[in-house]
Amino acid sequence: PSLKRVGISSGINAEYGGNKVRELKASKASPETIKSEVAILLDLKSKLPPELQQKPAKGGKGKQSGKPEPKQQPKVQNPPKPKVEITPEIAALQSQIDAQGTKVRELKGSGAEKSVIDAEVKVLLDLKAKLPEELRPQPSGKKGKKKK
Repeated sequence: PSLKRVGISSGINAEYGGNKVRELKASKASPETIKSEVAILLDLKSKLPPELQQKPAKGGKGKQSGKPEPKQQPKVQNPPKPKVEITPEIAALQSQIDAQGTKVRELKGSGAEKSVIDAEVKVLLDLKAKLPEELRPQPSGKKGKKKK
């Protein structure tokens, strides 16, 4: 028999053996019975050609979920931001931004009119625009109020 043919029959036997082990575990068979069937299954799998062998699942238990693992996106590292010296002018600007942010939050919390809130938000954004780009806070992506 050709290697390809042996691989296919071993693959079928390994699949059958895997099903048999699952059935034994589901039926709460004795640990000795399960161990002997697992040994037979591992022996069958070792006879498979490399292209037909399944890679062991993470965790080392040899289980396969049947689902392909999602490809992980490579982590994009942001380049380090250049350090900006905090001058007294920048420190004063940051303190104005903090105060204006607090004012906007208080207005929103008290239910002030939208036109008043919008005007104060514009002042806040204008202050933030004066900051050097490296010091500008990045938007968090969250908008609106939390649902109760």
